[in-house]
This record gives sequence, structure tokens and C-alpha cells, in this order.
Amino acid sequence: MNLQRKNYLKALKAYGLKHNVPNVTEAGGAFLHFMMGLKKPKKILEVGMANGYSTIWIADSAEKYGGQVMGYDVSSNTLSEAVVNFKNCHLTNITIRNTNPLREPIPEDEQYDFIFIDSQKKFYHQCFSEIIKKHLKPDGFAIFDDVLKFPAKTEPFSQVLAEDTEYEKIILPIDPDDGILLLQKK
Repeated sequence: MNLQRKNYLKALKAYGLKHNVPNVTEAGGAFLHFMMGLKKPKKILEVGMANGYSTIWIADSAEKYGGQVMGYDVSSNTLSEAVVNFKNCHLTNITIRNTNPLREPIPEDEQYDFIFIDSQKKFYHQCFSEIIKKHLKPDGFAIFDDVLKFPAKTEPFSQVLAEDTEYEKIILPIDPDDGILLLQKK
């Protein structure tokens, strides 16, 4: 990542902390960046972009190998901020949809190599069944953020995962109480 984007992300993270923008942690962003470079997914889906902090981490790495990011978020306010942030970082490999993919489903034929979910935690179980199961390519992988931070909200998701045998799963405590769940089809 170039110095300009690093500095921009640092300022964007400070802004997010000051204004309660629900961004991933800096370590979480760095992990996403690392995973993009390691796995090199071409088609990337992000659900829950906020002001684009995590998207910048993902898109920066993906632009090096031609990866394209499709992002969904329901908030027009934070998405308008995200558009400005992408422009300021000179990222052109991002497309956004201002909608909820659980209410207005993703077109059935859209398949993704990587899916990042950081939306409302109480809907993670639905994101798994309606997005991951339907749109993650057989050799793809997915990451859910904050699986340890909000145990009450993610309880239905934990129950669904406990019963699922189709995916390899590991929870990584990237930050002490945050927790990232990494999934890959078996």
C-alpha cells in the first residue's frame, strides 16, 4: 500500500472512532489486505461498507491483480462518504449498491471468490444462508467481522454454524474481543 493511502486510512480510522462509524479495526483491515494478497480473489463482495474503510483495505490489495469489489450498504449517508473516500484514494475497482441484499437479493447468477460480511450482527445467520450459501464460489472463502464482540447478537449465527458441515471454520481473535470468522468450503 502506498504512503498516501496508508495516511488516508489512518485519518479515516481516527474520524471513524471520533464519529462512531462502525469500521473494522486497523488490525482487521490489515488482515483483509493480507488475505486479498494471499488468495487473490477476482470477484469480491462486501456487505456492510459504512464509509469505506474496510473497502479501501480490500480494494487496494485487489487492484494489484485485477480484483473487483462489489459493495452493499443501506446507509445513503455513509455510502456518500465512502464514494468520496474511494475517489480520494484513486480506487476505481469498486462498485456500490445502496440496498440491503437480504431484502433486494443479489442476482442469482452472481458468484464471488471472496465475501466479507460486516453488517448488522443480528442478521449474520441470514447472511450465511442467503448470501454465502448462494453466492460464494465452491473454492471461495468468506470472513465475518465481530463474531466475538457481540455474542448475544450473533447467537443465531453461532447455532447455524454449529450445525453446518459444509464449511471449514476458524475464529481468529485479531483484536482481543473483536474476532473474525474465516470460512472456506470443504
